Amino acid sequence: MLVEALLPEALIWYAWAQAFSLGGSLLALGWLRGLRGGAYALGKPLGLFIGGFAYWAAVTLGFARNDVGAGLLALTVLWAFGIRLWQRASRLDRAAPPGVVLVTELAFALGLFGWAAVRAYSSEALYVGGEKFMEMMMLNAILRSPSFPPQDAWMSGFSLSYYYFGYLVLALLTRLSGVAPSVAFNLGHALIFALTASAAFGLGYALMARSDAPARLADRTGVATGLLAATMLTLMGNLGGLLGLLKCADVLPQSFWAWLDVREVATQTYTCHHGIPATFYGWWWDWSRVIRDYAPSGAPQEVITETPIFSFVLGDNHPHVMALPFGLLMLGVAWSAAQGALRLSLRSASFVLLAVLVGGLSFLNTWDFPVYSAVVVAGLGLGSLRRGEGVLRGLGTGLAAVGVGYMLYLPWHVTFDSQAQGLGVNLFNATRLPQFFAMFAPFLVLGLGFVLLSARRAAIPLQALGAQAAGVAAALLLGIGLGAGLLGVVSPELRGILIAALEQGAVFGVTREQALQALWARLVNPWTALALALGVSACAVTGAQWVKLSLGNVLPAVERGERDEDTATPFTLLLFGLGGLLTLAVEFVFVRDLFGTRMNTVFKFYYQAWTLWSVAGAVALVMLLRARSLMVRAVGGLGALLVVAGLLWAPMSVLARSEFFAKPPTLDSMAYLRRDDPSDAGVIDWLNANAPAGARIAEAATLGAYRYEGRIATFTGLPTILGWGGHQHQWRGSLAEPARREPLVAQLYNTPDERTARAILSEFGVRYVVVGQTERAAFSSEGLDKFDRMCKVAFESRTAALYDCQ
Repeated sequence: MLVEALLPEALIWYAWAQAFSLGGSLLALGWLRGLRGGAYALGKPLGLFIGGFAYWAAVTLGFARNDVGAGLLALTVLWAFGIRLWQRASRLDRAAPPGVVLVTELAFALGLFGWAAVRAYSSEALYVGGEKFMEMMMLNAILRSPSFPPQDAWMSGFSLSYYYFGYLVLALLTRLSGVAPSVAFNLGHALIFALTASAAFGLGYALMARSDAPARLADRTGVATGLLAATMLTLMGNLGGLLGLLKCADVLPQSFWAWLDVREVATQTYTCHHGIPATFYGWWWDWSRVIRDYAPSGAPQEVITETPIFSFVLGDNHPHVMALPFGLLMLGVAWSAAQGALRLSLRSASFVLLAVLVGGLSFLNTWDFPVYSAVVVAGLGLGSLRRGEGVLRGLGTGLAAVGVGYMLYLPWHVTFDSQAQGLGVNLFNATRLPQFFAMFAPFLVLGLGFVLLSARRAAIPLQALGAQAAGVAAALLLGIGLGAGLLGVVSPELRGILIAALEQGAVFGVTREQALQALWARLVNPWTALALALGVSACAVTGAQWVKLSLGNVLPAVERGERDEDTATPFTLLLFGLGGLLTLAVEFVFVRDLFGTRMNTVFKFYYQAWTLWSVAGAVALVMLLRARSLMVRAVGGLGALLVVAGLLWAPMSVLARSEFFAKPPTLDSMAYLRRDDPSDAGVIDWLNANAPAGARIAEAATLGAYRYEGRIATFTGLPTILGWGGHQHQWRGSLAEPARREPLVAQLYNTPDERTARAILSEFGVRYVVVGQTERAAFSSEGLDKFDRMCKVAFESRTAALYDCQ
């Protein structure tokens, strides 16, 4: 039954994905030199990125319509560009060891087909428990749009205001493959999993393979590191898996759970099956919210701490998930640049290629842009320094690529609004160290061990390392503190709060005394910030010494030329340090948005840290276990045990999410709708088969989110007057237009006056009006009856009717 559920759609999807990824591998082998064959794996996301850019540019600039022809044009451009760069590279650079190719293709195929099988047991695109309704709307809206920018199916007359490049790539494959969008939704998720696994393997291999790897089948240490990186990034979770076993076994006292204070674990009763927490939206959901914040009133505040394995098991195609393999690609670009292998001139094809990638980061997932572009620019600066050209030349070239990249995506930038309102100061919440450890335990142990090992190999005495790190940490915390203080002074919002506290004696809805108590509680809990500041500073001190030694070519002979660890070590320290800096930053500041808390900033920064630390952690684990010192290997062993504990997440959460594989498998994300509401499914199928280009619809709307309203636009991509107003508020930073439209939708359905109804239909260009169970429950029967008089029935089923009011 499972094989029947996967075939033939999964094979067709795989074939088209390979058409782009193999072209990307050619391009990467000709461009990303110095990666010892790892470029082949990183070429898979590169091919889809460049193909997606060519598709978007061709349609946006009017060279092609949004159809199969545009997709084939994009594929042709990719292969032409890839062959050109591959042919220009030296024979040594453009070769990939057969063993690396084999492992990459196995990882990609197993990842795609294996995760497609997992998705088949939890394939529903529901309106609750994630963002699937929104993501399905994005995919269908892009497919329905004759030109770009794509139309917003949840607010007719507007284009999408979001970073939707990932959905555009999925739409490209959907159009070329001919797979139904409701199936492509799950195959696209499996593709992201496969791309992430193969790209992580390629980067890990590149970091630890011998410099003579292309002459061999494959370097064993490189392969091991790559597989570790792929496993830690895609399958490892936090300590929630291990603690879930202990919770079901009831071996820990209630006081422990109260002390740990992770969401509802101390108060909720969880159902266990075969010793595993059996309800995904219970234990496993709670462990995607490990950090616990509180308002000054004592009320808990939601803080999201998703890990990639949670996102994959949840099944959301959200930008932070779809960006994973492309972030790894950018790390590969930075690694190639740091070795001095990526030579750029402002007129070269390599410069244009880099600009396309760096500029596209915002379009793909805006949160990733500052982080990965900074790593790439830093890598270019280091590489320029290695070639004796001076660091400023590399930095200047990198910044120029960022600027050109922004201009390349200007048609998207002018349509993008944001809910971001500047930076806010985190006044009342300090992350508790036990919760932070429960979130990142393997990385913290491996990072500490790696820093100490690297300092020892660079001949930095432990006492000197501690003193220098403490000094840098003090300066770092002082700088962050002064910056946060300055931000507070210039922020009108915080000035208003201060005035309210002084003049009225109340702030944040609580008394001044309660606010001061909350502030004091935050100040006496500095341990996570202190530990992170020391860790980041130790990475900086040790990394600087390694760069100095490597540039001077004065590393011990036993290290030099063996595994090129003189470069891998500072790069790994950079990944550890940058991840630490991201997690440290949210202790003090956050991006102010409609939520008003640090919830979203913690979410995105922790996710990026997990990605950086997965790659760095794999390198660290291999190097710790290979060390001569028994003590160092013991630290590596402890890290390995914590990795194994984290790997419990994947099988246990998959069992819970799939309800222990009790349901029949299907890749059709609409299958549940055909079963539970066949009338609505019939309307959707009729519209998908018969609605002409440019048609608009009317259906029940909501000013909120995570509601069934907007379901027809979601699964057809046809623009409705209003879908989820709450998400429009997030995407555009204003609720004004959704708030204007929502009562007009109600008036359209409720009024018995045909003239009033026709005026509303005319204002929004509506042709089809949906009357299903959702509309019958929300609106008056007297108002609904008028559609029988003023429109003709285009489709009718038992409980739903679709009216053609043209």
